[in-house]
Amino acid sequence: IIPGWGGTQRLPRLVGRARALDMILFSKTVDANQALEMGLVDKIVPTEKLMEETNSLAQRLCERPPIAVQWVLKAMGTGLYEGIEQGLQVEADGSVAVRNTKDREEGFKAFLEKRKPVFRGE
Repeated sequence: IIPGWGGTQRLPRLVGRARALDMILFSKTVDANQALEMGLVDKIVPTEKLMEETNSLAQRLCERPPIAVQWVLKAMGTGLYEGIEQGLQVEADGSVAVRNTKDREEGFKAFLEKRKPVFRGE
């Protein structure tokens, strides 16, 4: 049996080739602290705080400019899986795409007014 769902391709990008080979070839599992150290997870929370932390993360993400978030995710994914040149092109395309949005205007206006921006995905 070999990993499915792209595991042989994604894991080395996340933890490095040597560590990924060790984990896959020898069926090694990692605990939460090891996963954090490897960069597989961003944060460890107690089980009883999981929903609270999840909701907090979702709320913070919802406060970000959605068009820019979309382009950041697309550029990172493209760069990682299609190559840096393609990723840089998507990043440039995204920069152009967000340049004339109302969210960009709102971000600058909020900065100048020293207030929290309210992004609407426009």
